[in-house]
Amino acid sequence: MVAERDLQLRANFREISPSFGQLSVEIEKEMQNRLHLGMFALDNLIRLYVGTLATDPPPTPPSVEILDSLEELEAWVLYTDDPQSSTLPLRTFDPVPTRAVSTFTAQIGLYGMLSRILQLFFKANDPTIQAYASCWILKELLENQLESWRQELPHDLQPKLIQD
Repeated sequence: MVAERDLQLRANFREISPSFGQLSVEIEKEMQNRLHLGMFALDNLIRLYVGTLATDPPPTPPSVEILDSLEELEAWVLYTDDPQSSTLPLRTFDPVPTRAVSTFTAQIGLYGMLSRILQLFFKANDPTIQAYASCWILKELLENQLESWRQELPHDLQPKLIQD
C-alpha cells in the first residue's frame, strides 16, 4: 500500500574491506530483509491509522529469519551517571536479559496478526450469515494465535495479566 520495497539499496563492501566476498552478499541480503520488515510494520500501522480499501492488496508478511540469531542474554541494568550528583533517590531495577532478537521477532509476529485483523475487518462488507459466521471463526482463530504468541514469549517478556 504505502511502502515500496524496490528501493535499490546497495552497499559497496569492497571499499570497506576487500576480504568481505560472500559475507557482503549476506550482509546486503540482511539489510534488505530488515528494510522489508520495517516497511511491513510501517504499512500495517498506516493501514490501522488511515484505513484501507477493499481493493488494496494486503502486505506480504516477510520472513523473520535474520542473521544475528544470537540472543542477547547479558543483564541489562539502568545506567546512572554519578549517584552523588543527584539528590533524588534512585529506583532500583532488577537486571533482566536484553532479548533484542526475541523481542524483534515477536514484534514482527504481532504485526502479522495485525495484518490479518485489518484484512478481516476492512474487507468489503458482506451482510450474509455465512460471512458473519466466517468472520466469527476467523476472530476465534486470531484470538488463539494471539494467545499462542503470548505463550511463546520468554518468561520475563510475558505481560502480567490482571485477574478480576
